[in-house]
Amino acid sequence: YILRGKPLRIRFASQGATVKVKNLSPNVSNELLKEGFEQYFGSVERAVVIVDDRGKSIGEGIIEFEKKPSAQKCLNDCTERCFFITSELRPVIVEPWDIKDDEDGLPEKTLARNQVYVKERDVKPRFAELNTIEHTIGLKWKELELQEKQLLEEVKRRMQFAT
Repeated sequence: YILRGKPLRIRFASQGATVKVKNLSPNVSNELLKEGFEQYFGSVERAVVIVDDRGKSIGEGIIEFEKKPSAQKCLNDCTERCFFITSELRPVIVEPWDIKDDEDGLPEKTLARNQVYVKERDVKPRFAELNTIEHTIGLKWKELELQEKQLLEEVKRRMQFAT
């Protein structure tokens, strides 16, 4: 159905089985996101890479699991360990998500098949093994993400205090 020029989608509520992923490479598509997370955490109903107005990935995505325990396992495992989607040593950051169903995402067919794409896609989604360079770099990324979040919260707090 079409309503005011936009497709009307009807879906069941995800019941807390949705997570937000951040720190995605620009070469991660909806399909790769779904494939990577299904492989480790269980059936995924929908995986969407969030894009800007020009259709370019903003490095974040939303994953709706079929079951809440899968989402919880994903949250726990990706918080405790380093999970990589491509060969780039940029671990995904996973957070709980309250769904806003206004994203169509980044389909595989829209990605440019350049050298960077081929290189990143050469390695499948995986968890870093402990005490490897992948693990060390992944932990550093996570540490930097946490520091950024804390600094932003501190700036917000100071701005509120100043007004």
